Formats: sequence, C-alpha cells, structure tokens
Amino acid sequence: MNYAELSITSLVPQRPPFLLVDRVLHSSEEDTETVFEIKEDNVFQEDGYLSAAGVMENMAQSCACRMGCRSIDAGNPVKIGVVGAIKNFSLERLPRQGETLHTHVCILEEVFNLTLAGVVVLAGDQTIASCRIKIAVTDKVAED
Repeated sequence: MNYAELSITSLVPQRPPFLLVDRVLHSSEEDTETVFEIKEDNVFQEDGYLSAAGVMENMAQSCACRMGCRSIDAGNPVKIGVVGAIKNFSLERLPRQGETLHTHVCILEEVFNLTLAGVVVLAGDQTIASCRIKIAVTDKVAED
C-alpha cells in the first residue's frame, strides 16, 4: 500500500492544530518513517523553534501512524493508543521553523497490546532526538 497517499487523520486520532505528522513515507511490521514540516502557526512552535514537547509528540504520533497502517492493512478500525513510558529521551537541539523532520520508528518488541519502539528524529542528515517509547493500544476506536 502507498501510505504517502493516505490522509494522516485516517491513521491517528489527533486533529489540527495538534497534528505533528504530515505523511507516512514507509511502514512495515518492523519500522515506519514519517515526515513533518514545522510551520509558523504550529502550537508547539515558540520563537522559531519546535519545543521539546512538540518533538516528543511527533515521536508518539509517528508510532501511532505505524499502528494505524497495521490496522488498515488488516482491515480493522484504527484504535487509540496511550503512551505508557518514554525512556532515554535525548534532544541534541530544537528543530527550527521551516525544517522537515524525518522520524524513524523501529519496533523493538510487541507483546499483546503493548509495543516498545526506538524512535530517532532527523532534521536533514542530523539526528536531533531519540528515545524509547512504550505504547498500549486500547479497545477504543478512533473517531473520524
């Protein structure tokens, strides 16, 4: 499936102005890559930079995109996920307005409704953030 053609709102429950992923470039069982351009009107943008909270939200939404892609591939409705933990968060620098983030999600482990992923965020060819994130998928279906 060409995930880049899908509307992000069909994959995640977030809606503007809290949407921090523009599109999915690739998604598989093992990994997912998303892109996001930081615009001037972003609610997490401050003084020309995306905040650390905005970077974390981009990471979580990129994980949600992967779960949404898996649900669509299986013919199932997209369900809401909840962040259970973020560990080893490292932020080298805040990304600037106008930069495009490439966020890579690598699945480390999945057990029942829990997923552990390693996430790396790049601006250009520079790694600017990374973490490990644990997400639990609920039974609640995301609304359109």
